[in-house]
Amino acid sequence: HGIGTKLDGDALQSVDQVLQASGLDWEVEKVPMVTADTQQPITESFATRRKSDNSILGVVGDRYTILQNHEALNWFNPWLESKQASMETAGSLRNGSRIFMLAKLSLDPMDIVPNDPVESYVLLSHSHDGSLSCRVGFTPIRVVCANTLKLAVHDKASKLIRVKHSKSI
Repeated sequence: HGIGTKLDGDALQSVDQVLQASGLDWEVEKVPMVTADTQQPITESFATRRKSDNSILGVVGDRYTILQNHEALNWFNPWLESKQASMETAGSLRNGSRIFMLAKLSLDPMDIVPNDPVESYVLLSHSHDGSLSCRVGFTPIRVVCANTLKLAVHDKASKLIRVKHSKSI
């Protein structure tokens, strides 16, 4: 369906290459909101907007802190640099409002059932519209779309933590 991008090979392991290949090579800004008729500022409400094309991604409060796509991808650097993982998939949902990035761990797959290997992955997902916290952790589910992301987030086998989009993100 083309929502997530499969990231094959060592050539796609730098932050810039992964962002470009997955279509995530853009930044988000938080802009003040105003009423359409009188241009009166709406206190403590901001729109998140993609800088490259001015697409509105969502509405957030004043405490929301943007996690840029390149910052999110940098979280994978220790695994990538030590060759303990390689980027597997990355993509956006809802016109860029939600982001997912998945790295495959360089471990031998487990056979829970004979001849049915289960791989191990590290997932990072978050939203630019304020609807989701940042989720990071381990999952056996290969995330490629909204359905597999939802499955990974809610599956008991996934070990994910949540981090709010605050200044400490």
